[in-house]
Amino acid sequence: MEPNKMMEIEQFLAYQFKDQDDQRKRAYICSPLSAKTDEEFIKNMHRAREYMHYAAKEMGLAARAPHAYLPMLLCDRIPNERALALQFGLRLLEESDILLVCGDRISLGMQGEILHAISIKLPIITFSHPMYRKVCEYVRKENGDTEIAGIVENHPFMTGKEKIPVKESSISEKEYIILQDAGNRLCHFCQGKECEHCQVAKLVDDAHSEAEKAGILSDS
Repeated sequence: MEPNKMMEIEQFLAYQFKDQDDQRKRAYICSPLSAKTDEEFIKNMHRAREYMHYAAKEMGLAARAPHAYLPMLLCDRIPNERALALQFGLRLLEESDILLVCGDRISLGMQGEILHAISIKLPIITFSHPMYRKVCEYVRKENGDTEIAGIVENHPFMTGKEKIPVKESSISEKEYIILQDAGNRLCHFCQGKECEHCQVAKLVDDAHSEAEKAGILSDS
């Protein structure tokens, strides 16, 4: 993913839970993390952040994906630390309103999350028929009610087969203010003198241009 796009996602997620009166449903992101190579593992971490970003921005949910950040604190290759990460994930799952099964495969870790969701009767949403059928199989094996599983087909990005959607002039006034504030804070602490090469400055400039296209700055 392009550095600017990842920075935009990180900035968005950093402010996701700032609203104390947030009434959105709390969604737990269930997506693959394990991989054959380190590069694929990191890619899956970043993909989980993209799923969080999409679920929050496009679906209006308060999205959480512990595996998007915990591998930076706990080593997945050390059994005790992996167990701690999984334990945290399941506890967070219990504090969620809905489970979103993302991607095009179900890993061992995802299977554990899905089974736990079934045990606590948490609603499960899938985004493709193959994944819906797999989840229903798990539900039946656990003698659960298949009505807790659902499918939503109008979000193809969540199937893991599409790149994150790009919308022209899609920035909101709130997002623009957040980016401007974050940029000003970072610039305040920066000691660099080559602003023309700064990614933060470029991101803020891009946000300004997009805000102009969206008509947000028309009255300023």
